[in-house]
Amino acid sequence: LSPECLDPLITNLLNPTHGISIPSSYTSHLTPIAAPKLHADIASRTPSDPKAPNTPYVVMLHAIDYLSTTPPENPSAVAAAKPIVQEAWRFSHAVVRASNTSAASPFSMGSNERHGKNGGGSNNTDPLEKSKSAAINGDDNKHNTRFARLTFPTPHRGCMHGLAGYFEAVLYGDIELSTHPLRADAKSKDMTSWFPIYFPLKVTLPFPHNLLFLSLFPLLLLLLLSS
Repeated sequence: LSPECLDPLITNLLNPTHGISIPSSYTSHLTPIAAPKLHADIASRTPSDPKAPNTPYVVMLHAIDYLSTTPPENPSAVAAAKPIVQEAWRFSHAVVRASNTSAASPFSMGSNERHGKNGGGSNNTDPLEKSKSAAINGDDNKHNTRFARLTFPTPHRGCMHGLAGYFEAVLYGDIELSTHPLRADAKSKDMTSWFPIYFPLKVTLPFPHNLLFLSLFPLLLLLLLSS
């Protein structure tokens, strides 16, 4: 529902002098995962629902393995590896104050925000960036267009079934909500009303160790061998 549902409220209904948008901003995060149970469940639905493999699912992620992780601080200790979860993009609903005519539009953003944290700016010469320039820089809903290019190192071989998606929202001041696996307890401990989202792959991707996943979201996925 956001950000599209908030756009007309901020521009047409929110008081420009003392109006406050709650939430004020939110970010989306991704990491590759192995989820054999979810993959099997979706595969069993595919004969009756051909769109099942192309549908994102809001689900509590239990029986999964994070494929991109950081090395343990103490190799001899028995502890779960920490996943590498990267920010894809951010939406902000800043209010333009009537007394500040130089304030930025609530829909304005820099090039990195438009493309995602690691997407690059409009001067990027990457062919993929150029091929998407019309959609990204066009006049149709351009303030909500997002594109992210993220690289995930995978230290061990495995099989990728999809991407896990998380969000963090700044409601007001220092009050936040989070489903981020590394920060949820600090920002919204015991929150059970919001689950992660799972983006399945129609075809699984087995890979050897020391691989780099190049995630071009929401377009496609590529695999690159690390040097």
